[in-house]
Order: sequence, then C-alpha cells, then structure tokens
Amino acid sequence: MTGKNPQSEQRPQTRQDLEALIVAKAWNDEAFKEKLLNNPKAVLEEELGSPLPEMMNVRIIEETEDTIYISLPKKPEEISSEELSEEDLEAVAGGVKGFSPIAIYGAAPWSPLDPKDKW
Repeated sequence: MTGKNPQSEQRPQTRQDLEALIVAKAWNDEAFKEKLLNNPKAVLEEELGSPLPEMMNVRIIEETEDTIYISLPKKPEEISSEELSEEDLEAVAGGVKGFSPIAIYGAAPWSPLDPKDKW
C-alpha cells in the first residue's frame, strides 16, 4: 500500500514557504480553506508539525476583487537603525528568524508569478 506519510513530508522552512503552501492548498481545496478560515492556528500547527506558543494569535484575511492587504511585520527589537548585518539581511529576505505571529492573506485576483499581470 502506497500513500503519503505526513511525518515524511517536508515541512516549510521559512515563513514564505509556509505562506505559499497555505495559499496553494486554500486555492485548490475548499474544505481546507474553510478549516483555515475557521481555525487558522490549528491549521498552521498541523502544517508546521508543532504547536505555536499559546499566546500567539493567527488571523486570516481573505482578499476580495477590490481589496488587497499588506502585512507589515513587527520590527525585530534587536535590529537598530544602523546598517544590517549579512545575517540580519538574510533573515529579512527569508521572512523572519523562526516563526512569529503570522498574518497570511488569501487569494489575490492576480498572481505575482504571472508575468502578464502588471500593477
């Protein structure tokens, strides 16, 4: 008998990986999307394979055809207004160090992967 073992699946390594996985699943699976909208923290914990801190809140906001949302992450406390180190730049480029409170947004009416779509 062959089948996917959830334990053997590769878990997302960055916030961007997690967001891409969640959005793709929500676009392709209406039941998953409803579960995500109704209990986003449980869905993220399932996808990550580990619990999130109890005090962490997770909100999902689904975009509409005429409204988009942009998440402004909390500025890390250890980063000052001075020049960033290579390590800090890499962490910012990859999302954040580890996982912090995550705001994940639903489907946009355009895809950033489609070069025909322009702002």
